[in-house]
Amino acid sequence: MIVVVVRHGAAENQEPRPLSAAGRRDVERLGRVLAALEVRPASFEHSPKLRARETAEILARALGPGAQALVLRDELGGDEDPQPLVDDLERRAKARGPDCLLAGHLPQVERLLALLLAGTEARPCVAFAPATAAVLDRSAAGWRLLALLPPAALQAAEP
Repeated sequence: MIVVVVRHGAAENQEPRPLSAAGRRDVERLGRVLAALEVRPASFEHSPKLRARETAEILARALGPGAQALVLRDELGGDEDPQPLVDDLERRAKARGPDCLLAGHLPQVERLLALLLAGTEARPCVAFAPATAAVLDRSAAGWRLLALLPPAALQAAEP
């Protein structure tokens, strides 16, 4: 099972905080890279916040399934305990569930990755700039990081 954990793209400072033009560009670039890597989530789960929903929408368009694959998840709000998400991902992986993408916020995305990869939140594994994605898979040995895709590296890689 592949799981993509994404921090939303850069957002405007005024509520309801939609993606900025630069944030939109970074997320579109991320979508092109994920498509080239043949990442194909069946669901694009996002927090209730506009910037995370817009991030999920852009990625859903780039990766194929479109808006019908969008799933609102209150648990992705940002400050919530990531353990219920870990438990849900473990359950889904055990059932050989379909690949998914989670679009969320700091500090939760960093805490979620630390729990998945290191088993503890006390050891943060990855720093998430806006529009950063971590691609993970779950095997019998546990979760492993397949790719870390920060926007600066993606921008440098594009012609």
